[in-house]
Amino acid sequence: MKKIIGLLLVILLVSCKSTSDKIDSFVDAYNKSVAIELAKRPDSELSNTSAKKVSDSLVELTLNFKESMAEMENDTAIYTKLYPPLIAGAMKQERSFTDLINNKVSFKLILMTSDNKEFSNTLINKSNFDKLTSGIGDNVSFEDGSSEGLKAIIDLLNKSLPIENKQEGYTILKIDIEGEDTLLYRIQMDKKTDLSALKNNPAAKSLVKEEILRDPSIKNMFLSTTEYGINKMKIQYLDHTGAVLVEVLVSKTDF
Repeated sequence: MKKIIGLLLVILLVSCKSTSDKIDSFVDAYNKSVAIELAKRPDSELSNTSAKKVSDSLVELTLNFKESMAEMENDTAIYTKLYPPLIAGAMKQERSFTDLINNKVSFKLILMTSDNKEFSNTLINKSNFDKLTSGIGDNVSFEDGSSEGLKAIIDLLNKSLPIENKQEGYTILKIDIEGEDTLLYRIQMDKKTDLSALKNNPAAKSLVKEEILRDPSIKNMFLSTTEYGINKMKIQYLDHTGAVLVEVLVSKTDF
């Protein structure tokens, strides 16, 4: 997740007096900086991200993903819930962002697939900014690789949870940090999804692990957290009662 946040946190030294000029400076600095960041991060799930001034009170932030709508079909609802608090949390760390928010500038967050299909359009403004960033301290940096930075990101993610994927029959309940180097995901299956065969079945467990390793979104999420000292990721699949069906552990060397 640090890679995603790294694309969004831009150091802006804005001394202009008018809001319009501050927006111009922000847009220019953002677009220059993200081009450099994307070049450094070929494994990012984003192909591009850009800022555009729409008016003196509105800025569009567009995030373009590498996958098509067909490839992302099962993940669009998840991204739609996750990204607004992540972006707002990133904004809170930079005075230039919060200055624009406080001056009643709104940010329209647009998420696009590789085939130019928009699947999310969210407005971040003064009225919802505090709610989206509640619990995130003003002095916490996502970029310093510290445990505080990782905790801030996990807190932001959990603000968007639980997220239900009705098509696949599961709900992402919570993300935690276990010990010093393990990220823990809890995923609950619905009543209609019978995965009882997974319990106490080593062969089934291996198949589940293979599916996890093939998922690019999980890979990107996990590898980005290694910069915070995370070396392992544990995924617990629960039945509809909360009982653990199977627990899969992956490490950096698995990818």
